[in-house]
Amino acid sequence: MCIPHGSRVSMLLAVAMLLGGVAAQGELIIDTGDPPARVSGWSLYGVDVVGEAPHEFVWLAAEIDLAQAYTVTAIEAWLWEITPGDISVAIYGDGGDVPDTGVELFRNTFYADIPYVPLGFNNQYTLGWEGPQGLSWNLGPGSYWVALEVLSSSVAEFAATDPAANPLSHYALDYGEGWQPGGGNWGLRVYGTAESQGDVVPEPATVTLCGLGLIALAGRSIRNRRPF
Repeated sequence: MCIPHGSRVSMLLAVAMLLGGVAAQGELIIDTGDPPARVSGWSLYGVDVVGEAPHEFVWLAAEIDLAQAYTVTAIEAWLWEITPGDISVAIYGDGGDVPDTGVELFRNTFYADIPYVPLGFNNQYTLGWEGPQGLSWNLGPGSYWVALEVLSSSVAEFAATDPAANPLSHYALDYGEGWQPGGGNWGLRVYGTAESQGDVVPEPATVTLCGLGLIALAGRSIRNRRPF
């Protein structure tokens, strides 16, 4: 029942604001756990960044499986920083053991610069979770690939350390000759909010019922004022 009482309205508004804050932050829907804090791993860099490196560039990808529809709000990878710069995060369709680059669903390029943290022997290293925030990527249930790419315009050089505590089923890497299975089992986190008809459809009905309740109360109040 919808009752126009001041204290109850205030309480409902407070609950709505709290729920809105939780929804904006999102939940952790993919979590491989923390990999070890070490300065080595699978290279991630762009064209001609490393000079005499044996490969033109090295990109990394991991497959994620969603049991239901989500709006992805943030993606983070556990990285060791060598040179800060732009990293492009893309969502591709599932090509089996590798990303299907013919189905690029989303892309976001962000500047990655991980703060220094102490890591033994009085040395300083840059290790941590890094990735784009504030996303609004709608993905239905199914399998997708999260790809970390350093485009030719960026000088970024990183490494994705492994092994993750809870590795994903498939990883892939691209040496400049197309995606192929491999690339370790580095750390990945994906945040999002679940999309459900049950969460969306009842809201207009609730508003309608509340409005009808107010009309009924108003009508009853008018009848009570009549002199007969």
